[in-house]
Amino acid sequence: MNTTTTTKNNTKKTVRFNESVRCKFVLHNKNYTEEEHSNAFMSHEDMQAIKADIRSTLRAINDGAMPMQRGLESRTREASERRSALKHHARTTVLDEQADQKVAGDHDPDFIASMYQQVSKKSQKAAAMRGKMDEEEAEMIRGEDIISRQQRSQSHPDCESYSPKTISLASKLRSNPIKPLKSLAVGPIRMFIGKAA
Repeated sequence: MNTTTTTKNNTKKTVRFNESVRCKFVLHNKNYTEEEHSNAFMSHEDMQAIKADIRSTLRAINDGAMPMQRGLESRTREASERRSALKHHARTTVLDEQADQKVAGDHDPDFIASMYQQVSKKSQKAAAMRGKMDEEEAEMIRGEDIISRQQRSQSHPDCESYSPKTISLASKLRSNPIKPLKSLAVGPIRMFIGKAA
């Protein structure tokens, strides 16, 4: 079964479905037992412990006792002030242009968008560069995990094989048990992140 759509720039995107599809039904979290909910989601105490660890890590970074940790760059005082200034500048640019257009009797949202893009271009480049660095590091970790898994399967052929994602999380937990949780907890979905086993 094929579904084809055309995007704004006239490129066709196609989604294909296998003729034989297997579905797996998953309980809604409202139907979890208390134990299942406790095992799947962070508690208030877990969140407080992670926040306390992040605060102590930031203190160590600010004191120069620890290098910057990925995911915490925007949590330092200087980075927070810089980000606020960039947001203020972008917002002011857009609002000023809207006001100018209103006075002139114009309505050109594309020009407003291009003004915003000019202001945010530096931030976009920096974010793309960080994303590329993260991708390279993830590939390196994945490569190490695949080699590790191959070595393990050669030395223990009856051992259960794990996906690279499972191995990556496991290897991260071995090196620093709080680091994956810390990096996951910094974001808008922090209450929905599962506990590490």
